[in-house]
Amino acid sequence: MYVQPHELGQGVVDGSPCMMDGEPVSEPPANRHHRPRKYKKALWRAYGVLPKPNECVMHLCDNGWCDNPQHLRIATYSQNTLDATIKRGGSLGGDRPHAKLTKADVFEMRRLRLEGMSYQRIADQFNVVVSCAYNAINEITWKGIGNAIEQ
Repeated sequence: MYVQPHELGQGVVDGSPCMMDGEPVSEPPANRHHRPRKYKKALWRAYGVLPKPNECVMHLCDNGWCDNPQHLRIATYSQNTLDATIKRGGSLGGDRPHAKLTKADVFEMRRLRLEGMSYQRIADQFNVVVSCAYNAINEITWKGIGNAIEQ
């Protein structure tokens, strides 16, 4: 019921069909944007859990109207975004078209902070707002890339 790291970007691997109201469906319904979202109810019935406020329901099949519990996982919003990015070939981090920082910038920001430089001075040096610098340095954004010391 909770997404596993190996499932990110994989889609449905068991070949089970998408379902709507418990019936197999091969294509999206014409009114799919106007129907109530029943996938949370399906998740509750199948596993007895619902996502917490900081979690969401991730569809392995990428069909928001699907309520097949085998296609549903509880994930964090960042896991859900990563899954979509992998599947659709989107960009992450410094590869994003409007990114202000690169991986090297973040390494340098983290190094400067370890040396005692203030968030404000770091933000000014990299021409970003303080919250951007703080988030990059403390891995709220730019997670999992390590820091300058480890490299």
